[in-house]
Amino acid sequence: MIEINNIDLFDSNCDGYCHQVNGFGVWGAGLAKEMKKRFPRSFLVDSMTLVRDKRKLGTFNYSAPANDTDKWIFNVCGQFNYGTDKQYTDYSALNFAFESLKDFLLKMEIKDVFVLGIPHGLGSGLGGGDFTKVLSILNYHFKDCEKIKLLICKKE
Repeated sequence: MIEINNIDLFDSNCDGYCHQVNGFGVWGAGLAKEMKKRFPRSFLVDSMTLVRDKRKLGTFNYSAPANDTDKWIFNVCGQFNYGTDKQYTDYSALNFAFESLKDFLLKMEIKDVFVLGIPHGLGSGLGGGDFTKVLSILNYHFKDCEKIKLLICKKE
């Protein structure tokens, strides 16, 4: 299931958040910078996972909730390098990462539906990609999935 809502990602009532990261473990701008500030454990996990190793591309890592008010944070490596001079988002890498993430979530003991917040424009901001292509990848993997609901958060 996929729903697009005009809400800020951090104001949504999701079980977890997902965002795109680069293969260098640099979270210095955009949403990654805000995620680092709000969820420093997630940054630590990512910064210790295959840093500067091309094998990281197309994978995800995560930090589990530390308490009842915490969230799952999923760091999807959809770009190896970073910058603002060209497109860095790799659609093939995102496809593999979301396929793996879906498998991971389905193996969890989900009682009802796991709601995963995703920022509208994932991969298209600093990653330079086309969100319509990212959305088609998300639709392919999650459109008919009844146990996982993607809440794409579009802050107006």
